[in-house]
Amino acid sequence: MRILGPGQRPHTARDHDAWFRAEVEQGMREADDPSVKRIPQEEVSAKWRRERAALVKRAGKRAE
Repeated sequence: MRILGPGQRPHTARDHDAWFRAEVEQGMREADDPSVKRIPQEEVSAKWRRERAALVKRAGKRAE
């Protein structure tokens, strides 16, 4: 069984299972860790709205 690094994709069901379980375990550790910085949903949503608006603006300029 091979543990995959960031950006790697599992190739077999066994690899996927190992990857998924490792991701869930890491998430559980982070959820229980008080030192992990939490980002409010409002902040994340606002950032994505700005990024989307910038992409739409860029796409519009290319279409002209």
